[in-house]
Amino acid sequence: MPRSYFFINKNDLKVLEDPGLYQSDALILDVADAAALFGNPEKCSGFLDRIRSSGTELYIKLDMEDRATCFRNLNQTIGSVVTGWVIAHASPKLLNQMVMKAREYESHQKLDFGTLNFIAVVDNPEGVLSYRKIANYERVKAMFFDEEKYLDYLGLPEQSDTGFIRNRVALSAALSKKPLIDRIIRKNGSFQTDLENGKRLGASSKATSEIGQIALINEFFTPTAEEMERAKEIITAYWSASKKDRKHLRVSGKEISPLRILRSQEIISQAKYSGTEASLKNLTVKGEKLRIADKMAPNKKFYTVGEEIGNAITHGVGMAFSIVFMILLLIKSLKGGEAGSFWPYLIYTLSALLLYSASTLYHGLRLGSRAKKLFQQFDHMSIYLLIAGTYTPYALIAIGGTLGTVLCAVLWSCSLIGLLLNVFWFGKFKMLHLLLYLGLGWIAVFYVPRIISAIGSTGTILLLAGGVAYSVGMIFYVLKLFKFTHMIWHIFVLVGTILHFISIFLYC
Repeated sequence: MPRSYFFINKNDLKVLEDPGLYQSDALILDVADAAALFGNPEKCSGFLDRIRSSGTELYIKLDMEDRATCFRNLNQTIGSVVTGWVIAHASPKLLNQMVMKAREYESHQKLDFGTLNFIAVVDNPEGVLSYRKIANYERVKAMFFDEEKYLDYLGLPEQSDTGFIRNRVALSAALSKKPLIDRIIRKNGSFQTDLENGKRLGASSKATSEIGQIALINEFFTPTAEEMERAKEIITAYWSASKKDRKHLRVSGKEISPLRILRSQEIISQAKYSGTEASLKNLTVKGEKLRIADKMAPNKKFYTVGEEIGNAITHGVGMAFSIVFMILLLIKSLKGGEAGSFWPYLIYTLSALLLYSASTLYHGLRLGSRAKKLFQQFDHMSIYLLIAGTYTPYALIAIGGTLGTVLCAVLWSCSLIGLLLNVFWFGKFKMLHLLLYLGLGWIAVFYVPRIISAIGSTGTILLLAGGVAYSVGMIFYVLKLFKFTHMIWHIFVLVGTILHFISIFLYC
């Protein structure tokens, strides 16, 4: 995490030639200047060499006054070197629009989904009134209160006290576990005092437009050996404790607050600046070496409101289909007088209904809510239920006998393993889950001759075609190639379910 952010004044590209500039951990460049810079191959080449050799991050400050020109300029930048955007006049409405634009930019620049971070600048009353909502946006990785712009907006003199507003922004950043970037101050006489006041507020970095202040900021926010040792002690204790004990974590007899844990994570993320990064390799938790990179909170990738509406609608349709499928199959079972088909049909349709219900609720719930997180877990668990549930009629009705019963038991046992992994280690072992999905989903290929003899070639083709639909859909699920990719995955899942239903209803 950067200690110093340098705001490059507009139309001041000459400063890029100053070696002292690259002492800063992050540079913030106006979007029009960025377009001019990237449009000049000679200047751009030298600049890119400097930021790469120094490890300096680059943020683009967007011009919200003339958005059409801003976005044209943005398309001329090189996305691979851009860490994120600085968004002035931050508000929930504006951030919703910028999230959509970020997805477009990532797609256009061939960047991974979720690559771009936002620095939200609170500089007007609307931003102050919405500071909590702003801080809760997942792409917002840091908060910055622009004191000068705020006072200018209100027409107040520079000497006006903004301490109350600073405290509010700092509190919202802390509660949302987002770093606070302290304000720019141009009064060098009180600079040290201002640094100390900012740190007391919870700031872990500071912005400046004076090259002479960069070294002072870096020195001030570089963790001391004592701070690093204490942070390591707290983080080790946190990850060694059970989930229950983490709520009231105690270290050396003292209770550690969630904000203190967050600050310890921030300190560890700055280990490279204090030269103590190598010492982190010796940390152990429960007898195993602790990989701090794995323990830091990952950048959560999420969907826009429009995407979530599409995701909810597609699987809402699937939920309605599941109810219809259940009615049709149960009527078929009861009319046909086949007592042995009732329970397999019911299990299959219930598993489909559970998956589509969990998925619809997950995508339909408000972003950031606890219920959404809970239903995300149910959504992942229900995939295993659908795989095992779909095969139940094929195993018990089509294959039948001891072989069918054993196959059904194996499928449900493996699915139970997947369920338990999601219960106790949700969000981990992603590759293992993918392998389980594919392995369980394609187990039918080992029984093709037996299935063909039971339900015929057409029924078997429908079964395999459904598997192909699920498998092709997983490409979109994993790669997230462009906007609404997840909705396309949902459509493939729906197609797979329909093909399997037709196979079961007509031939099983």
